[in-house]
Amino acid sequence: MSNKKIVWVLETPPHPVVLHMQKWKINKLINDGASVDVVVCGTSVGACIINPFSIKLVCIDCKRKVEKSFENINAKLIYVDSLNLNGLDYEHLRKKKKSQEEKLWNVDSVFISKFRQMPEYAKSRILQTSYKKLESAYRVMYKSLTKIINKESYNEVWTFNERGINCGAAIEVAKEKFIPYAALELSGRDRMVVVAYNRTSYDPEFWREEYLKLIATIDRAKIRQGEEFFKNKLNGLWTNAPAFVKPKKITEDLSNLKSIDILFLYSSEDEFAALGEDWKKFYESQEDVCRQVKENFPNLNISVRFHPNQLEIPKKILKNKFEKLKQADINCYEPNSQYSSYDLIKISKIIVTFGSTIALEAVFQGLRVIQLDKAWYSSLKVICQANSYTELMDYLRNPNKISIKKYRALGIGYFLMNFSTEECDQAYVTDFLNKRQKIELSNLFYKLIFLIELIVSGRPVYRKIKLKLAKTFL
Repeated sequence: MSNKKIVWVLETPPHPVVLHMQKWKINKLINDGASVDVVVCGTSVGACIINPFSIKLVCIDCKRKVEKSFENINAKLIYVDSLNLNGLDYEHLRKKKKSQEEKLWNVDSVFISKFRQMPEYAKSRILQTSYKKLESAYRVMYKSLTKIINKESYNEVWTFNERGINCGAAIEVAKEKFIPYAALELSGRDRMVVVAYNRTSYDPEFWREEYLKLIATIDRAKIRQGEEFFKNKLNGLWTNAPAFVKPKKITEDLSNLKSIDILFLYSSEDEFAALGEDWKKFYESQEDVCRQVKENFPNLNISVRFHPNQLEIPKKILKNKFEKLKQADINCYEPNSQYSSYDLIKISKIIVTFGSTIALEAVFQGLRVIQLDKAWYSSLKVICQANSYTELMDYLRNPNKISIKKYRALGIGYFLMNFSTEECDQAYVTDFLNKRQKIELSNLFYKLIFLIELIVSGRPVYRKIKLKLAKTFL
């Protein structure tokens, strides 16, 4: 039995999977003898991934859902906005300008996940204001948590992954106060979850270490079971890897497509944020790398397959990306193209990826793959890693240097299918994802809700502006 005193910083409560995962773990900790205080932002933060425009109605609804959800759980709810935190000046925090020392990658991640564009590309004043609100939300949560944790003697800080406003602030405070912390994350689509102690599930070293530990305990026969992971993906079936988009089946007839010399498989913009600042040291944008390669190999058929998530990028930005590539005589396959990445891989000689697991799938199919951004498996020598533009050029000029290590890809396939630190005793994930697929025949449902939220909130004088902004997402 545990006598620990734990503070749990709740993240994005209205999301069904995220909320239920956190409730399940909180209840489990309590049953093991721990006392748990659950910190909820209430209406103090205002801006978050589900409410980037600080709409009060959304905050009120969120608070109501949390209260109802925790009715039967013996945890103490601490609402930040209901505490007298020794005169903490929220207005000062909200007006504070970002300093050069502040990276705030959590804020970038939330912004990109919501709007599918880099903050620096946001031309709309409303979007720029939203970004500033997210910045101030992070500061408010950080300062509030610092005071809350100073007042109590907590043994551990728990939260959900690291990418959100609340959980990112929680982990930073825990590090500064030298309090052990843990991050919970969904690992598979059924009951598999991962708990990372004193690091997060976005730490590449965490995954590398866990992979090496698991692989050391199994024989070659089991490693070959990793083939199931790749075959399921190719057949359009769900795997136990943490993916929320159902794989697309391979198209039977590819006779209308020309052979591709170099295929760039794009990464989603929010995956850039997960990688932090490192990618910017290597290249300005995905388009810039593709165009530079085309300049060096003008006679080759160079093609780009956009990531399915990029369909949610505002139309003007997406159109600008297409135009840049087409002007450079690069073939574009849009996010909703009838041809999937798997289709194009079959007719390509060299694949270049931007940090996506599709790189592993291409290696499994026996293709030459170059990866630009570093992933947790980069140091495992499964894929050729280009750490500079010079290295990329060298690989493209000398394709024989690009080794193909299908067997090692099988090991990672096995790991992705089987790794978890524990199993959740609620089978809600599968049900939720199946229902979500039916809803997401298009994103119209979510966009309409977003539009209604914008129109019904705020003063009438702002409604026309908000309506104009909402149309950019329709």
